[in-house]
Amino acid sequence: MKFYNEFLNVPIEIPENINRVVSLAPDITDILDFLNLFDKVVGVSSYCRRPIEALKKPKLGGYLKVNLELLKKLNPDIVLTTTGVQRKLNEELLNNGFIVYTTKLANSVFDILDNVIRIGNLFSITKLAFEKTQLLFETIKSLSSNEIKYSYFAEIDLAPEITFGASSYITHALYLMGYENIFMDKQQNYFFPNYEEVKLKNPDFIIYEPKPERIKKPNLEDIINRYEKLGLGDLKAVKERKIIITPGDYLAHYGPSFITEVLIYLKSEIEKLF
Repeated sequence: MKFYNEFLNVPIEIPENINRVVSLAPDITDILDFLNLFDKVVGVSSYCRRPIEALKKPKLGGYLKVNLELLKKLNPDIVLTTTGVQRKLNEELLNNGFIVYTTKLANSVFDILDNVIRIGNLFSITKLAFEKTQLLFETIKSLSSNEIKYSYFAEIDLAPEITFGASSYITHALYLMGYENIFMDKQQNYFFPNYEEVKLKNPDFIIYEPKPERIKKPNLEDIINRYEKLGLGDLKAVKERKIIITPGDYLAHYGPSFITEVLIYLKSEIEKLF
């Protein structure tokens, strides 16, 4: 079956029956599970943690480099990747004879739904994909607000900490819920925060996401101490202790569980603050 990979600008020949799949992006692994396709997965990236069973699968590597020898041994019918930092990896995989299909790097919450449909089309289960995205859409609607309630500043610990701007699915999702990113005027996806700007914009609350592999997760006092050392002790959110510390790998994940799990969690945690 011919399939055009618009992100790589190449036609690809897809097997009639896809039975052996390698996923090199956490969101795709999450989508495969969401569409009841996880039993076809024979290998994943080192960052794939959803579903929990992904931790038991052979690890091929990170976003930029994979173990080609192991990949050949796994003999996948198809390798699923994303765009962005994996562009060069995609070319390398194609040049090594692998069939590669790529999904979009999500810039909005609706890109998550679109990627579910793309994977559904690839596996000829379009109707199921439509039904599943309808459930995601209904969840988004149930969490949405007609007004902006509070502003927030968010950090994700990628050693060092980064934040995100307008071109982020996180900014879009939380805006739909009534929460405005103080850096929504920045067009970048991710960047290092300017803490002087954070001072000026004085958010109503803060979301801090620790690295998921950290053995000891930071507690509220740890994070307050961090902001005091950065000269942010007078922030309203710090003085009022309105800080959410996620379990990790929550914000930095744009599979379906970002909608079904993370957004529901965030709404509950934010409501506790106010």
